[in-house]
Amino acid sequence: MPSMPIIMDGLNAVTSNAAICVSRQVFVKRSGKLKAKKPYPKIDFARPDAILHASVNYMWRILCFDLCDFAPHNCMPCTADWDLKACYHRSKSLGLPAWLDILDEAINQMESAIPAAEHHGALRWGRALDLLQRTD
Repeated sequence: MPSMPIIMDGLNAVTSNAAICVSRQVFVKRSGKLKAKKPYPKIDFARPDAILHASVNYMWRILCFDLCDFAPHNCMPCTADWDLKACYHRSKSLGLPAWLDILDEAINQMESAIPAAEHHGALRWGRALDLLQRTD
């Protein structure tokens, strides 16, 4: 099992109450580490908490991509918002872009509280795309 990054300090940086409810579920409470597996692998879209589960999965996936030092978690998160889109499509709600903005802002706040040297996935992709110089 990969060593997951500690994001407890990042949680303290989140300012939106709604995003705090979501972000608390992406890490292990005792250790403060990001969960090693997708929190809600199968979402029952008929349940009233489906949007919460989809939001947790989205936030977890983006944080894994940016922070983990585990290659399988560093693949492009192209499908990260599919669960959210499915929830909003079923509810006919028009608030998805605004909600994604809130979640993305919370992710940025969490990542800003974590030293840049610990953003392993972002660094890996930065080097792969020749945006960062290799130091090794």
